[in-house]
Amino acid sequence: MADHANIGSPLVAGPTVRLDSLFADWIYVPVANDYGRHYPAPDGYYLFHGLPGSLGKDCALFVRPHKAVRLAAESRLANGVIGSFRCVRSARFMKDDLLPVYVTDPQHIASPLLALVSYDEHQRFEGLSPPVTPLAPPVKT
Repeated sequence: MADHANIGSPLVAGPTVRLDSLFADWIYVPVANDYGRHYPAPDGYYLFHGLPGSLGKDCALFVRPHKAVRLAAESRLANGVIGSFRCVRSARFMKDDLLPVYVTDPQHIASPLLALVSYDEHQRFEGLSPPVTPLAPPVKT
């Protein structure tokens, strides 16, 4: 059975890891509509979601992990293939001002904890979040 990371042993040590120490680069990739909707991300980049503005109507955030991070993630996934990374706002970790970052394989068989990052990383992306357009008119009171 695979040894998956948990709160006591994230794949990348240190509870206050910054996203810069996990990912060498990140880019927003616009959706392409040829042959169906898809994101033509460069090789070595993976979808990253869970932060404000990371998924939009017409673009998505993709990251390129540092080699050591990529190898650690691949070694813990069921099939050794990275599908995406995700950050979660979780009450369990928020009490310590931390956000968990998970890595998942394409089939969602495994989702080990990659690292715990400072909540400041979440706030860093709040300014990039596109404005939300309400679907219904405001309710009059």
